[in-house]
Amino acid sequence: MTIVPTHCVTFVTTICTLIGLHCFHYPRFEKDLFMDAIRLLIFDEHTAVRNALLRRLGTSPRVESVTAAGTLPEAIEAIHKEHVNVVLFGLSGVSHRELRQTIQEVQTLKKVGVAVVVVTSYSDDIEREVVLQAGADKYLLKDINSRQLITEIQEVLHPKIVPLDNGHVANRQ
Repeated sequence: MTIVPTHCVTFVTTICTLIGLHCFHYPRFEKDLFMDAIRLLIFDEHTAVRNALLRRLGTSPRVESVTAAGTLPEAIEAIHKEHVNVVLFGLSGVSHRELRQTIQEVQTLKKVGVAVVVVTSYSDDIEREVVLQAGADKYLLKDINSRQLITEIQEVLHPKIVPLDNGHVANRQ
């Protein structure tokens, strides 16, 4: 049985009330809306990196499934076959000239309908801006601990909504 946080149920009920809908307490709806399991694809050209991340993240109870791919066509195939919802996109030593290919890969993955979390060995401000502008949801360093990485992935799937002073809401980054 999945336990849905009370604030999530309250939020849905409040929104439904505000727009004039009657909201029934329906656990399956809440599970689908708020508690999507992480179905992860590790996309990295280096087999050793893919295998290390598979071992590292595959044991987490918060990850339903994890698979890996080394090329974009393999990644697209795995996304459809495994119903992946998040791609962990590994970058390693990308030169500024190679960023064009990275941009195209991120955009292709986003068009397929998955969240994209870019992980890299070394932080680079230009690379960070470029991949985020291309549509990546997060840009993180590979030395992040497993628990924090999974938390960051969950945040991409379930962004926190915060009220703004003008009465609108925004995603907390």
